[in-house]
Amino acid sequence: MATSLTHVRIVGAGLIGTSIALALRASGITVTLCDSDNRAQSLARDLMGGENGDDAGAEDLCIIATPPDAIGEVIKAEVSRNSQLRVMDISSIKTKPLQNVLSIGFDLTRFAPTHPMAGREVGGPQSARGDLFQGRPWILCLAGVDAELSQMVREVVSR
Repeated sequence: MATSLTHVRIVGAGLIGTSIALALRASGITVTLCDSDNRAQSLARDLMGGENGDDAGAEDLCIIATPPDAIGEVIKAEVSRNSQLRVMDISSIKTKPLQNVLSIGFDLTRFAPTHPMAGREVGGPQSARGDLFQGRPWILCLAGVDAELSQMVREVVSR
């Protein structure tokens, strides 16, 4: 599959965020991974081979892999870095994050709620696996999402 994704920023270096980062890196996509927990961020970056994409705001997509209550605040912070931000979230709930995104006035055509149906009995970046999502379903809520973002989400899921 030809990709339009070249650079993805992932906010949240836990099990899911780091596993997505490993899968995307293995398929040749540049990944910038960040976390408010410096130890988790450092470990996740080490697992990615020590490389981390730049923070210049040039990413095609931002994946938010934080607790659901933080999604609105993360989007606000990320929009200040990249005004053309397209967002994919991976939280297990959808109504509250959607309400948070609406409350900050973010354009919902640039927000793709999703949820991978995969995980492990242990969390954190130390438990991440690049193959965690292979053969697993992924819930996509793409009604009303712009076509380019929908394609990007499908590319992430196919990795």
